[in-house]
Amino acid sequence: MRSQFGPTLPLLILDAAGSFAITIPLVGVLVRYRAHYSPKAVQLESEDGVQLEARTGPVIDGYFSTLKRVYKFEGWAGFYKGAVPELLTGGLLLVLLTIVPILLYGTDSPGTWPDKAKLEALGYPVG
Repeated sequence: MRSQFGPTLPLLILDAAGSFAITIPLVGVLVRYRAHYSPKAVQLESEDGVQLEARTGPVIDGYFSTLKRVYKFEGWAGFYKGAVPELLTGGLLLVLLTIVPILLYGTDSPGTWPDKAKLEALGYPVG
């Protein structure tokens, strides 16, 4: 039995899964790189009155050093920390923007969308 969605839906799901598999680790590392600000420890004065600079934690040189650090300490699972909200949001958008209009209103032919009035009735902004 042929799907009423045609070949479009499986390709759309495959595309979304591929983009999540690639972008979530890269964006996660970018967020960690931007958030790492090398905090300073309590600064103590030496006996001659000069401030000593003390740091806590490693010094991060760049994006790729953050990437290596995440892999070293957390493995592959560390790249996908925080992925659940992104997957839920992406899945919800996929359902709301593609599957719901097709199920409710159908399509006249594969690759066409319901008319403007039907989409506006669902609350989708149509310009």
